[in-house]
Amino acid sequence: RLGTPSQKQTNKNYKTAPFDSSFPNQNQPRNCLQDYLDSHLCEKAMIAKRDNVSVCEWYQPVYKSLISIS
Repeated sequence: RLGTPSQKQTNKNYKTAPFDSSFPNQNQPRNCLQDYLDSHLCEKAMIAKRDNVSVCEWYQPVYKSLISIS
């Protein structure tokens, strides 16, 4: 159902991905894939170092905003 409180909260916090000069064109699937892979590599590296994984949380909203819905 549209307009539920959880959807309104999600839309309120929605941000688009920042510009990445590695992927200057409008077609962004490779950028999405690269951010997805970087997210998992970051998490693995932080777990291996027994460090805080929260530094990798930046990647998830970025690659989710680039996912094509086709």
